[in-house]
Amino acid sequence: MSEPEDGKSDSSDRESYAKAKGGRRRTHISPPPATPARELSAKELAHAKACAAAVHDLIPEAVPFIKDLVSLGMIDGWRNVLSCRSIVEDESNSENKET
Repeated sequence: MSEPEDGKSDSSDRESYAKAKGGRRRTHISPPPATPARELSAKELAHAKACAAAVHDLIPEAVPFIKDLVSLGMIDGWRNVLSCRSIVEDESNSENKET
């Protein structure tokens, strides 16, 4: 096989490196369809509602993030938010004791 005059090889006359090495072309694999989430018990539903309310109250900037996770299928919804609490210590409960 001779090289063309411009110094560039004609790729249509050669096998690809992957094919020559026995490789296969990769194809996109779609994730399996999501199964519907099970019904929540009354206690679980109350907990999910409480967590949703806490997130809306304490960190409202996280709400769009939670919605994105749901739309991407990474979580089922507020049922997957296990807890949300403030990490700022309540000043009325802390006592400064000087010794």
